[in-house]
Amino acid sequence: MKTLLELDLRKLLQHVERLCGVELPRRVIEVALVEDSMLYVKFREPRGLEVGEPLHPLIHVFKDSESGEVTALEIMDLDRLLSELKSQNA
Repeated sequence: MKTLLELDLRKLLQHVERLCGVELPRRVIEVALVEDSMLYVKFREPRGLEVGEPLHPLIHVFKDSESGEVTALEIMDLDRLLSELKSQNA
């Protein structure tokens, strides 16, 4: 992945939901691609502290410590996850 313009974010987030058994918010306020392989997706600002937890070896979810709502998501190896998604759709 070289640019965010190549990414189908909706399809990727649906894949993450199926893979991790979690429901993610539908509103995205920020997306960042770090060093061509780590994707950061922010859904909302936390009201309190933000607590992260791994859902999968490649995926960490962040939640608001007060409400428990998902605030952000990190995908550590985007290329690997996209390959997985592509092979499932083939």
